Amino acid sequence: MDTTTRVLPPWAEELRQKYLAGVANTFLIHFNVFDQVPYNGDYVPLKEFFYRFFDGKKEIVAFYNVSEGLTFATEEMRRRFFSLPGLRSEEYAAGLKPVPKQASVVLGLLETALKAPKASIAVVIDYLEAVAPAGQISFLSAEDRQNVTTLQRWASNQYLLEQSDTIVILIAAKLGDVHENLRSAPQIDLQQIPRPDHEERLAYLRYLVERQGATVSPEMPLERLAGLTAGLNRQNLYNIHKLARRESRAIDYELVRDTKKEILQDESAGLLEVVEPKHGLDSIGGLEYIKERLMKIARYMREGDTKRVPMALAFGGPPGTGKTAVAFAFAKESGVNCVILKEAREMWVGSSERNQEYVFRLIEAMAPVIVIVDEADQSEGSRGNHTDSEVDKRLWAQKIRFMGDPAHRGRIIFIFTSNRLDLIDVAMKRRGRIDQIIPFLYLEDKMRPMVFQTILKKQGIPFDVSDWQPIIEATDRFSGADIESIVLSADELAADEKAPAVTQKHLLAALGDFIQARNEEMIRYMELLALTECSARSMLPESLRETFDRNAALEELDQIRTKLKLEGVI
Repeated sequence: MDTTTRVLPPWAEELRQKYLAGVANTFLIHFNVFDQVPYNGDYVPLKEFFYRFFDGKKEIVAFYNVSEGLTFATEEMRRRFFSLPGLRSEEYAAGLKPVPKQASVVLGLLETALKAPKASIAVVIDYLEAVAPAGQISFLSAEDRQNVTTLQRWASNQYLLEQSDTIVILIAAKLGDVHENLRSAPQIDLQQIPRPDHEERLAYLRYLVERQGATVSPEMPLERLAGLTAGLNRQNLYNIHKLARRESRAIDYELVRDTKKEILQDESAGLLEVVEPKHGLDSIGGLEYIKERLMKIARYMREGDTKRVPMALAFGGPPGTGKTAVAFAFAKESGVNCVILKEAREMWVGSSERNQEYVFRLIEAMAPVIVIVDEADQSEGSRGNHTDSEVDKRLWAQKIRFMGDPAHRGRIIFIFTSNRLDLIDVAMKRRGRIDQIIPFLYLEDKMRPMVFQTILKKQGIPFDVSDWQPIIEATDRFSGADIESIVLSADELAADEKAPAVTQKHLLAALGDFIQARNEEMIRYMELLALTECSARSMLPESLRETFDRNAALEELDQIRTKLKLEGVI
């Protein structure tokens, strides 16, 4: 490979420099491998990119995957390959006889070519996971074990590394699907192809408009479209263009939103759900002490003041106190992407970790992004040593490594919601992972009228209530979810009477019909968990900031825990 100056993607330039420096001659390319790659003002598939990359630099460029078998960039290269010592075959060279597709056979042919005197050859092996799959070495087939060992030998062969004019490119979308011996081999250099960032997406969108005739809605400037498509690659953008053309429509907000959601859900094996919150923090009634703090964090995010943004937040407290609603409202307020991360656990050994690792790469591509883990106490990947499953422990360790990466601060924020903060592993709750734990409690008296009014307005329900005191007295320790249920029942009563608006009478009637079925001791237990885990007094309701005694709360918590255990509740 010569040093001719040309514009290459950063990952390819890094590969080139390492090859020229003799650091490695075997490279494992992963993640965004099915995308179009920019090259000299054009965009081409990865296989064609490597052909152009090596064109004129290597005498032979050979490609292999288990489906297509051994192929070459040109017929002349085929003839050269089968003219090398130990490989001479007129039938193969002329294409009169098909080359066997079996991996072990083809790897043997390629090894002979790589070791041929003065050979100048680039070998590109695609879909590597089908050649050297992940799994315990003792459980692999004899051929798979042979393939893994062969590729390891190539990478560590001093002649190939120091004296020959050869290079080996291994390609797999999911790094975790490739055998561990290759992923961890010091002689094999790992190169991740990232998904395009904002500027790269913007450049490709301009290419689609100017060179491919893409039509974009006038209400969707390319700058905004580039932001909206965070997490997608160029091939995804091209497919959106084709879909719009097939439906004879311009690329607009609805098309991109719906397609993006479907693409990322499919690519993440259902582990990511893209959400688009409709309401900001002004739609949340009460909880002023929480909203004020979150508004400040949202401002830091919008202004790019990443050092002031927490790595993760945890919202703890009893059910119905607004944890999930506030998480979505905060995402809306921040103006960034928002996804729900679901449980990665599967029945097949190793697949859970591989899926979660790939999903983390997708999350990185979507940054800035808020990742919501709802009911985190139910997620085995959050519970660490609270479970005996080795899979769960590995998922947990993988998650906390990702959460604790300093490079993610201000770009990726996790929000964990939980009724039972005690079930989330303590290592996950330390500073540098979950920086702030905020308690969500039942609404104070003065806040409940505001919550009623907010919900009535949000639901578009006319109301005429001048005296809220009877309602305040009847709703002690009611959650936001309880109040919403009361509002909907009152609206139904008003509709039955054909009344123009919900009145105090309707609300009190709905309250009289409402049955609160819950274990008050369990609710108090959840409140105390949230209070004792709280990160700072400024995160407490104003009425508790001066009076809260953590030691007394811990003592009460222990008493309730003992009782609940005796009753078999926990």
